Amino acid sequence: MCVTVDDVSRRLEYVVTSPDAKQFALLVAHTAGRVDVWLTVFAPDVAPYLDLTNDLEIAADDEVFMTRNTEATPAPNGILIDTDGVRADARLEIEDTLAAMGSVAVVDHDAIFDRIETMPRFQRRGLGSQIMNALSDWAHSQGATSGLLAASGDGRHLYGKLGWTMESEMISFRGRPMEGR
Repeated sequence: MCVTVDDVSRRLEYVVTSPDAKQFALLVAHTAGRVDVWLTVFAPDVAPYLDLTNDLEIAADDEVFMTRNTEATPAPNGILIDTDGVRADARLEIEDTLAAMGSVAVVDHDAIFDRIETMPRFQRRGLGSQIMNALSDWAHSQGATSGLLAASGDGRHLYGKLGWTMESEMISFRGRPMEGR
């Protein structure tokens, strides 16, 4: 699947689950030389793909794919949610300072969580859990029954405590700049 990201880090991202060598080689060819294009692989073991990517560099290798059923969870007071009906952005401010934030998009019955973050000076207070609960509640109210996310090394612990289960490893590559361009 090719996703239009249009973010500072990348314009496009190819996302694939356990591709065979031929499929992977084709995706590498589409990604090579294009620093604004990423290739993300979900697989039980991503190590075999490392030997097949001479034209790419690793963009992220500390994430895992996790899932969890969504449920109605009363959101704590103070969390602001902006939504367009498909996506919700949550913010928690403490004394007029952004303390934590995150987003979720609902596609069919899946809630896709993204960019869950607690600002460094507000960490270790349970604010990430509050953001996740508020977003999960919103997604559930929109008909989502399952949650999906890519968890960083730091986030895995939080999500595990919240009942998320690791489904696979994941690794992201990006194209190296072409020589002479």
